[in-house]
Amino acid sequence: SALLAALEDSQMHVVYALRPLSEVWQDSIQSVALDQAVLDRLLREKITAKTRPQQKARVKEAIQWLLDAGASLESLCADKDFEVRAAAAGLLAGLGAEAGGARAAELLKIEDGQSRATAAEALGRLGRESARHAEALAHLLGDSETPVRMAATAALGKLGPAAAAHCAAALASSKAREREAACEALGLIGPAVAAEHAAAVAELLQDSDWQVPTAAANALIRLGPSATEHCAAMLSRCSTTARPAVAEALVRMGGAEAVQCLLPLLRSSDYGVRKHAAECLGQLGAEARPYAASLAPLKDDSERDVRRAANQAIAKLGLGPGLPTELGNGDDLPPPPERIDGGRGKGEERVGHKGGGKGGDRFRRSRSRRR
Repeated sequence: SALLAALEDSQMHVVYALRPLSEVWQDSIQSVALDQAVLDRLLREKITAKTRPQQKARVKEAIQWLLDAGASLESLCADKDFEVRAAAAGLLAGLGAEAGGARAAELLKIEDGQSRATAAEALGRLGRESARHAEALAHLLGDSETPVRMAATAALGKLGPAAAAHCAAALASSKAREREAACEALGLIGPAVAAEHAAAVAELLQDSDWQVPTAAANALIRLGPSATEHCAAMLSRCSTTARPAVAEALVRMGGAEAVQCLLPLLRSSDYGVRKHAAECLGQLGAEARPYAASLAPLKDDSERDVRRAANQAIAKLGLGPGLPTELGNGDDLPPPPERIDGGRGKGEERVGHKGGGKGGDRFRRSRSRRR
């Protein structure tokens, strides 16, 4: 009871007196060990308690004592309370890159999903110091549980370029969610890995799973302007069904780089590529306006869709008349309809409703004709 009270109050001089570090002294004073459940409870209370600044050193020492005594970090990482798990991740990171990183890496392999996610968060908090565990983290990109994949993705983004190769390997996974997570992780790592991995990310713009192209587009934007050329190259050779997604990615990337990459596509032998390139230029606004003359040849293109896209792009850039949506398809306007009969039909007379008012006039067949 005295040992328990001392630990609860973080009175470490009393704790060491009642439970010396030396086993010889423990035997001599007949020291009593605490149960595992008690150790785990005390550790949980310590890491979640709000302590005053003058108590922090004592509480930290008490936490370390509990860990040395056998309190389970695993139970904290698997706790149902989010705040407890977050505190456990902070505790793991606080142990340092060597001790904390090693313990977190072990927790990545256990069965409980919340423990894996907490361990991944801890490695993310350690940042580039935990880069040696990037491969183990990358395995979680294909985890069956969404929170684990999310935690691993965020952590890999904080590990920096050293983790990029392991993320890029997951781009070729047969699992759609793993490919999606790999794109997101590479995007979080940032422009430093664009030269090496942007082309592989751009390939996934034509992925059959709709969430993967979205993740790939977001990643390319984060990888920076140097990734634009890979996106444009994909537009020139991707399947017809993938072109809208690739074109949207190019527009979202924007900038002068996107304009320069689109100009050669206006001369593509594939009319679908010409069409989407024209549409993209129209949406790029001020950046594309100086190059609007490049759209002029497409106004006489052999394909109606290309003519329409060129006319609408020029109008959007403010260099041509606006076209009504229903008529802006590149075709000549139809002739106006001719009036066949401007009057009333034979045998009809105009009569009024009784009482007049709105809609009082109407046409009806003459009774004489019926007779």
